[in-house]
Amino acid sequence: MTRHSASVPTSNPAKSLRVADIMEYLRSIAPPASESSPNEALEVGDLLSTVETIFLVPFPSLSVLSAAASHPNPLVISAIPLLLGHVRNIRRDDPIGSRVCFCIENKINLYRHDEGFFTVRDGFDDSLAKSLGLNACEPLHPEATERLCKFVVFVPLEATERVMLAASEAGAGRIGNYTHCSFQTTGKGTFLPGKEARPSIGDVGSLEYVEEMKIEMVTQEARVADVINAVKKVHPYEEVACDIIPLSSAGEVQGRGRIGNLASKTALDSILQIIRERHPRSVIRQSGESQASVFKISVASGEGRGLYREAIRQNADVHITGHASISDWALADGAATLLVEMGVRASLHDGLLGLKERLELKYPGVEIKVDV
Repeated sequence: MTRHSASVPTSNPAKSLRVADIMEYLRSIAPPASESSPNEALEVGDLLSTVETIFLVPFPSLSVLSAAASHPNPLVISAIPLLLGHVRNIRRDDPIGSRVCFCIENKINLYRHDEGFFTVRDGFDDSLAKSLGLNACEPLHPEATERLCKFVVFVPLEATERVMLAASEAGAGRIGNYTHCSFQTTGKGTFLPGKEARPSIGDVGSLEYVEEMKIEMVTQEARVADVINAVKKVHPYEEVACDIIPLSSAGEVQGRGRIGNLASKTALDSILQIIRERHPRSVIRQSGESQASVFKISVASGEGRGLYREAIRQNADVHITGHASISDWALADGAATLLVEMGVRASLHDGLLGLKERLELKYPGVEIKVDV
């Protein structure tokens, strides 16, 4: 068991919503898949910039950036990064460099989603699978199993709700389809403030007895730091003591793609019609006959590199992806698993809509636009 103790950080005097605040929330939804610095996800902009308008887009196209420039304090959140590989220079005569310059000149903040948002519950892959009516979905390519911990913190009774809510918003207390799960018990805590202490309750040099609430919540190991930081911001004590207890039980299996079943066998053309109705701008390519009967379906939003091979191995009737590679189409020739390409934009759209709903609940005063 690890015990953490930390002082409450100085609060930011600015009341306006900042880029850094939204980045922190996005990381609580989908912890980074790599060990990269969280600030690397902000491709252009300033962490302390105020945000009044958010654009959720598949890619930062010129039309998106032009639209963002006409709105106050815009933040563009893109599923696909603008800057790929090792960028050595930014030039106006380069199509990528010109967009970077445009963002700087128009004070547009540009944030790219971490790859983790493709893999998590209600992320891009999960949202695409649900939009097609798949049941009992599992990752098509499992990559890791969540490591779980129990987060325990002690608070004065009057601070119970705000501390529990802060921990929940940072990712604690999620069990299956439920959020804000906690177990709370009351007890008596003691402390004696030293000479340098600035206690919010009691006096220096006087032993205090306080009625406290013990809050216990399950959290992913990857979210522990975010949960602790969120609790520290709202906890009334100068020193916040919390316990982090590793659990032997494993969490959800995470990974790219999804595979599941329809309620019953269906003609492929019916599935394609759902895609066309939900995404009028989708451009569909397919292998095999439209009247083929399908039941077991795999999906991969975005590019989904290498996942068609896994779909074949798991005997999916059809694999639906945003973009299929040349090697995918070569494999599709004569394969029992049909291949459907629906377009990257269309494959990400449902995930962006789901994120819009979350952000609207979190930040009701911010204007949010999807895929303009």
